[in-house]
Amino acid sequence: MNLGKLSNTTNRCKLKALKLTKRVFACSSASRESSAYDDGAVVYNSSTGPSHKVTIEHVYGPLMNDQQEADHSRLQDTTSTSTSQQAGPWKMSWQMSERNMTWSNDLKIRLIKQVASEKLGLSVHEMDIRLSQLFNILPGLEPRLAAAPPDLVARLASQTTEVAVRVLRLKDIFPTANITAMLSNRLSLLLEDDIALIEETSQKLRARLPAFDVDRFVQDYPVVLDYDAFETAMQDAQRLMPTMDATELLRRDPDVILSLLKGKHMIPYDQVPNPWS
Repeated sequence: MNLGKLSNTTNRCKLKALKLTKRVFACSSASRESSAYDDGAVVYNSSTGPSHKVTIEHVYGPLMNDQQEADHSRLQDTTSTSTSQQAGPWKMSWQMSERNMTWSNDLKIRLIKQVASEKLGLSVHEMDIRLSQLFNILPGLEPRLAAAPPDLVARLASQTTEVAVRVLRLKDIFPTANITAMLSNRLSLLLEDDIALIEETSQKLRARLPAFDVDRFVQDYPVVLDYDAFETAMQDAQRLMPTMDATELLRRDPDVILSLLKGKHMIPYDQVPNPWS
């Protein structure tokens, strides 16, 4: 036999065997890669060869319905083996009602109730009972509590009897006024203001404004119960507009006169001291 032909035949056999070995290795490698992913993995051709596109199911496992999750949970409870699989992101959140996504009056009142109940050492349920008694005395006051300080709410809840007595006194002083509306505009009338001074002020207002419905006027503008500040505002208006009748202007446009009010119940807009004053 020609030794040259034998050598060429041997080389061709070695080359075929080498190619076959590479194919087998490539197949086994692809098999190992595919086993690292779940079924249904997306395979695409990249510049380096076949690649797998990672999806959320590959990271967290396939989605399960309610029954499958229940079965999976029971299986975990009955087995002692622990798993290192990370919980899916759909298990890390919760459904929230749209009304709870804004800082509504309902949420404000709930927070104020919580703070007030802690100040009084009461449970939230007991606080609700006391506030229900207060709302029976003053229907329509509940929305106003959303802007009330928790300290004031706590005082109101702890003194419902005194509040009821004061409401009756105010009804005697201003018989045709809507007391709830008046108190909504000035909550300090419930506990802080001197009721005897309020009665005296009502008499002064009736004498000062004989043609006015004083009850309705005080209901809408309880700030005038600070009589000295009100009288000063009337005098200032007359001084600034000497050709006009301040009382008639008060009747037509109360805001013009009341904008001149100064007193403890007014908002201090500028708290910065003026060094040039």
